[in-house]
Amino acid sequence: MNQSDDSLEEKKLLVSGGYAFAKLTEHEQSKANLGLPQIFLGNVRRLDEESFTKYYCNKCQKAMPRKQ
Repeated sequence: MNQSDDSLEEKKLLVSGGYAFAKLTEHEQSKANLGLPQIFLGNVRRLDEESFTKYYCNKCQKAMPRKQ
């Protein structure tokens, strides 16, 4: 990832089967914004694994931190 951590903001992204938190640039946020309060990962496209901070699985009903 080329952006400094100062220019990244952690956002909740809806994903199939749950949601994830990831640090996004302003450009990635604007691509994902469809005028809805939710951001869908599919609209952001590909993100580096390092961008993700945690995940939540609806099926397991568990929050999982990003693997180090």
